[in-house]
Amino acid sequence: MELRKDYTISYHIPFTIIKLTLPLKIIHFHTFFLGLFASLLAPLGGLFASGFKRAIKIKDFANLIPGHGGLTDRMDCQILMV
Repeated sequence: MELRKDYTISYHIPFTIIKLTLPLKIIHFHTFFLGLFASLLAPLGGLFASGFKRAIKIKDFANLIPGHGGLTDRMDCQILMV
């Protein structure tokens, strides 16, 4: 298995051809897809926490931070990520 592979990306600009060679590793692809997964999943944690609070009819999980709720209210997007 190749851990490092060179990919050539060509962009066509009128009257020229610019070829850009990017050396990429497998970790770049893993990082991209994990970041994409996290950015799509994290907002669902916030929606889940908000729905849970509405179901039990409370505004905040705690009052540690005045006007913002507790630590859980600040980190609710991380619920599904963990």
